[in-house]
Amino acid sequence: WDGQKGGILAINVSGILQIDGKIEMQGKGYRGGRAYCGIGLDQATQGESYTGSGSMTCGPNAGGGGGGGGVDGGPHTNNKVVPSCGYTAPAASGGGGGHKTPGQNGNGGCQASCNAGIGGSQYGTDDIQNIVFGSGGGGGGGNQGWSNRCGMQGTSGGGAIILSAREIIGSGMLNASGMDMTPAASAVSGGGGAGGEVILKSGTISDSFQIDIRGGNAKQGSNQGGDGG
Repeated sequence: WDGQKGGILAINVSGILQIDGKIEMQGKGYRGGRAYCGIGLDQATQGESYTGSGSMTCGPNAGGGGGGGGVDGGPHTNNKVVPSCGYTAPAASGGGGGHKTPGQNGNGGCQASCNAGIGGSQYGTDDIQNIVFGSGGGGGGGNQGWSNRCGMQGTSGGGAIILSAREIIGSGMLNASGMDMTPAASAVSGGGGAGGEVILKSGTISDSFQIDIRGGNAKQGSNQGGDGG
């Protein structure tokens, strides 16, 4: 998904569909929020959701995780830290994206206004009237006053896999999970993307498939981010 197209892999056959390999749509859904990095950017961005791109705030963007609060020691700061914390205060991590379940909240922060990103909300219906993706995690905050330390971008949610056939057989893997956060020990973590959707339409479906629609793991870096739903 690039903001206008993509994110869906659909296969429709009239007979037997056999899958013994892996269909991969991990992290192909709504995109993660931008991280805080640099003077004048006092707040990381929310993750993308079905409502569109996020803005610079710690609250959720529907299913998109909220962005973590940053710390800017320069003159451009709008998100002042609590005075007792000082400008080497820890920045806050991003909230996880939501979908079938809510995303987890982020951690940390010592800001006077926005702190850790709030996890994205649950959405979607069991009858799947509309195809939606997993929402992105919020970006991680950074600290301009402490070695110009940047946050990490939130990860993207899972895309959608749609398979339709008279019979669906095999022992393959269908992966529409949210993307995991890449380890970075010194950076404040963004939130994990939420799991996407796997839709199977058939009279006979093999029970040997492995299906992965979990939320992305954001337990990386400092002030670990919220996992995706």
